[in-house]
Amino acid sequence: MSEHDGTPDAAGRRPSLPARLFFFAFDLLAGRRTTLHKLCLLELLAAVPYRAWENRAYLRLSRRAGDPGARRRSQELIAWARAAQDNEYGHLLALQALIGEEKERRPWYGAGWVVRPAFASYRLLSWALARACLGCALRFNAEFEEHAERTYARFAADHPEWEGRPLPAELERERGAVGWAGLFRAIARDERDHRDHSLQFAGQARDKAPGKDRP
Repeated sequence: MSEHDGTPDAAGRRPSLPARLFFFAFDLLAGRRTTLHKLCLLELLAAVPYRAWENRAYLRLSRRAGDPGARRRSQELIAWARAAQDNEYGHLLALQALIGEEKERRPWYGAGWVVRPAFASYRLLSWALARACLGCALRFNAEFEEHAERTYARFAADHPEWEGRPLPAELERERGAVGWAGLFRAIARDERDHRDHSLQFAGQARDKAPGKDRP
């Protein structure tokens, strides 16, 4: 698999047991086949951990303002978490634009009575992980984003008919991608970047002494 198409270095990496259980549950809810609506649900969940980490980092800033190292790490995490949230929201808007073009019917799992509990449950999980073990939360997110990267890369490959299909002008200006398939490959690279940054920040969290990362 090429750099343009997907994830050459992640293809053989086996997810942890918690990640495999999460992906299994997600497929039970939304089905194994990747659809635009399933990707929308994925993106709704994808932004949740970043908000939890941003809130946690603000708490840490307020309690350890006199520690330059802790302050710098918290500020870096806040800046990245905000940018990642915006990026995931951009993915969601792009998906919704294509759903509008395709006139794809909303499946049952896209209804509010399903989405709201799923969102609330993942928010609670993300908050609890962020409080209990930030490094664990970041490593789990890296697995989530790696899974998302592969999903988008396969989705683009499965839809060759989108190669020459033009993007809305605004999306093309924002992303610089050529066609819908090109945009999905670009989103896959975004998810890879999120994975890499998650692992980077997880390394910082792991290197600190036990208890020092708690706000």
